Formats: sequence, C-alpha cells, structure tokens
Amino acid sequence: MKYIYKVALFFVAIIWGTGFVASSLALETFTPNEILVIRFSLAFVVLLVLNFPRLKQIKKKEVLKGSLVGLFLYLGFYFQTVGLQYTTPSKNAFLTAVNIVIVPFLALIVLREKLSYKTFAGAGVTLLGIGFISLESGFQQMNQGDLLTLVCAFFFALQIFLTDIFAKEMKTWSLMLVQMGVASLLAWLSFFFSQGSFTLFDQINFTLTSMYP
Repeated sequence: MKYIYKVALFFVAIIWGTGFVASSLALETFTPNEILVIRFSLAFVVLLVLNFPRLKQIKKKEVLKGSLVGLFLYLGFYFQTVGLQYTTPSKNAFLTAVNIVIVPFLALIVLREKLSYKTFAGAGVTLLGIGFISLESGFQQMNQGDLLTLVCAFFFALQIFLTDIFAKEMKTWSLMLVQMGVASLLAWLSFFFSQGSFTLFDQINFTLTSMYP
C-alpha cells in the first residue's frame, strides 16, 4: 500500500511541476479569475458526483474545518496565478515551493512541536535544490509577480499545515469536497465582483490548459 502512495505522490509531483507552464499558457487567453473558476468548479463537480450518496455524513464541524482549508487553498492559487502574470513559470514554481520551509515553522509556533536539525536541514537542502533547478536569473530583480508568489507560498503552507491536522480528525473525502466547494464559491465571487459580467463562455480559444491542475 505504501508503494501505491509513493507512486501517486510521484505523479502528483509531475502534474504540479508542469502545471506552472500550463497556467502560463492559459493566461494568454483567460484571466486569473476565469482560470480559477474553471479549475475549482470542475474539481468540485467531480468530487460532488463521486461522493453524492454520502453527503449526509458530513458534519457541521467538518464543514467549518474544510471551509478554512478551502479559504487558504483559494488564496494560495489566486496569488500564485496573478503572480504568474508578472514573472516566469520557473520563478513562480520556485517561490511557491518556499511553503515547504514555512510549514515546519508553523508546526513549531502553533503546535509547539520540537523540530529536529534534520527537519531544518532537509527543508534547506530541498529549497536549495529547487532553486538550482528552477531559477533562471536569480533574485537581482524581484518584481510584483515574485512578491505575489511569496504571498501564495504562505497561504499554501497554511493549507498544508491545516490539512495535516484536519485529515486526522475527519474523513478525507469530506475534507476534499468541502474545501473544493469553498474554493469554487470564492472563485465565482471574485470573478463576478472583479469583472462585472460573465464572459467566460464567449472565449473562442478555449484550451485544455485552463483546466490543468
């Protein structure tokens, strides 16, 4: 079973890595809000269909916890996608990955967990490795997109941190369903308030890249 989980994580890493390029291509046709509407709505509908028979099993506490995770998930993707408009996919990927360094510190501050030197060393080495792979021109010129992406890394760290806690207290499927539902709702609200009118389906050049995770 552990082997299956490792293989699944491997494919998640592949999708995650190529997703930055796909999002960059999608931004040539769609606005960040339109991309998020498509992304979260599709994910929510799929999860809703798969779990529809057991919706009544979801408790109020699970809705509250899932909603909090969904809020941070949306904010993470929002700042990441907006930031990608002003920076390169490689820098966007690198700065997003800074969340792996933030998470241990959240555990230290909030849960008072004692972190070993190996944890800090591992986070540092991982961050350094991602930097060598992703960065093209260094940080001599930090732009608006870079700063927005750093903000997204913080929200992703919160989402990962809370997911780790809540996944032990509630059903995995309900956590996923609620957070995607909340993220989808926030994406729609942001879309209508920022753009004023629904023009998504008027786009002729609809591409699969907008649906990429």
